[in-house]
Amino acid sequence: MDNSKIIGLPVLISTRLRIVLSKNLCSQCQIPQNGTIHAQFDEHSFAIFPKSADNRHTECKQMTLGRFNIPIFWAKANGTSVGKTVFLLAADNCLQISSEPLTHNQCLQKHVYGIPVVIRDRNFVYIPKSLWLYYGIDSKHGNVIREEQSEQVLFQKAHLHNQQSSGANLHVSNCRIPVSPSWRKQHNLSIGDFLWLFGTDMGPVLSLRPVSQMLSGKE
Repeated sequence: MDNSKIIGLPVLISTRLRIVLSKNLCSQCQIPQNGTIHAQFDEHSFAIFPKSADNRHTECKQMTLGRFNIPIFWAKANGTSVGKTVFLLAADNCLQISSEPLTHNQCLQKHVYGIPVVIRDRNFVYIPKSLWLYYGIDSKHGNVIREEQSEQVLFQKAHLHNQQSSGANLHVSNCRIPVSPSWRKQHNLSIGDFLWLFGTDMGPVLSLRPVSQMLSGKE
């Protein structure tokens, strides 16, 4: 992962430069689906904060049913337009939206966490459809290779060249994929606990630790 970028939840830009923010991510960052929020715009990304955030460098914006309109000036500066994609990730006290995947340094600077996902019955985890599709994986019944590492689980699209991998060959079922019971028990995880989801150049990853903490090597 040393040279890979971190990929957030892909979100399509619709008419009027509108994006629909994940309810799960908004809840994680305490951002309301309706009402006033604060936004801070940087060169290649912007952050959305809850109204209660104490930040003098933000602008007041409105959210309606989880929908947010990207300002024209930011869209033009980043070459984004209707039909293109931005990437969402939860961070320390905000929701980060970027025009392209983030470098490791950007993740550390922005204190990026990832996307919180819950371990459900039978060890299933729900990975949003848009992230599967980003890797060309069928979200209903695609084939993937599951590679379990010390603190992470990587899912790669199954190809002829990796069919003989030591990882488990699994099928995605309506966006759901299981972690192994042995990996869950090894880390004392229970049904209902959550993991951090994000993408890398290789595929979607489930991690015990937030992105920035994992990259910095801190416990």
